Amino acid sequence: MAIKGKGRTKARQVARAPRRAPVEVPKPVYQRTWVQVIAAVLLGAFAVMLVVWITNSLRESNQESDEAAKQELRQDALSTVRTEYEARIGTVGAIQDPIGPVLAPQVREAADAVAKGKASPVEAEELAQLATDLEDAATVLEGFDLTGTIRDQGFDVGQTEALLASRTQLVAGLREMGQAATILVVAVDTDDPDAAEDLAASASSLADSADLLVREGWRVYRNALVEAGLVEELAGIPTAP
Repeated sequence: MAIKGKGRTKARQVARAPRRAPVEVPKPVYQRTWVQVIAAVLLGAFAVMLVVWITNSLRESNQESDEAAKQELRQDALSTVRTEYEARIGTVGAIQDPIGPVLAPQVREAADAVAKGKASPVEAEELAQLATDLEDAATVLEGFDLTGTIRDQGFDVGQTEALLASRTQLVAGLREMGQAATILVVAVDTDDPDAAEDLAASASSLADSADLLVREGWRVYRNALVEAGLVEELAGIPTAP
């Protein structure tokens, strides 16, 4: 007799493993937001720096071109000034670069001799002619259109004023030397030795003043030539303030 309740044993099901949650694949570094923000900031900063550099380079290039053009204008103008100055000074003196012109050395020779009670090595007629030549040189130089020659030619206010002052000093020096020569004409012709010596001393003083004026005017003028590149700067020669 069969036993109730017994039969084929039902197989037990094996428990399934728990399902894994989906794993998010990490973004590449270059796709991450914070990396992109930093990269954008850096690229923007680089772009700004590049634009500034290009702008500054163009500005410097333009400035260099403008300065080169001004330098050429200054050189042309000063070449004209140089021709006029040296032509006028050359009629009454010798130009000894870089110290400047030596005006009418005969005036100094006559003054020194008469001041010592000696006969003048220079005749009164020659001194009178020197006085005329010096005044003529001063008049022509004063009438030279310096302002028109250097106007709008690349000179700044300081350079323009220096050149005008230089011409004023040169003209004054020429005239004072002419006055010294005129005084010496009287000193040479007088028969009074004491009066001759006094006149010679006055002439000598005027000649000293004339030399100072001419050398200072020439120094300023020559410095303008140096700045324009027309002559070389020489060691030991003071430049204009």
